[in-house]
Amino acid sequence: MNGLEIGPGKGVSLIDGLRLLRILRRAGVAGIELIAMGWGLNPKDEPSSGEKDGLAEPLVRLFRLFTPLPLIAEGRITPALAEEMLAKNRADFIAIGRGMLANPDLGMK
Repeated sequence: MNGLEIGPGKGVSLIDGLRLLRILRRAGVAGIELIAMGWGLNPKDEPSSGEKDGLAEPLVRLFRLFTPLPLIAEGRITPALAEEMLAKNRADFIAIGRGMLANPDLGMK
């Protein structure tokens, strides 16, 4: 689920994300993949260009307070940050998409 969209215009607010979390929990989902993204943060309005590393980390930490469900964190997470998040129980799983496409051996490092 997209837990937060950062940028101008309409998108998913933090309140929207928490409401969706409640709906999904009531529906009986087994876990949540939590994504944070930034739109409109640069003149070309490209989805990821203005995002800083670890954008999803504070969001996952907040959502952890509201659900016992397993959380899959995604959103500009570096391997070092992934290790830290897992070690500190901030996320149960880490999804690295763009980084793995750019460097398929990333998980082996």
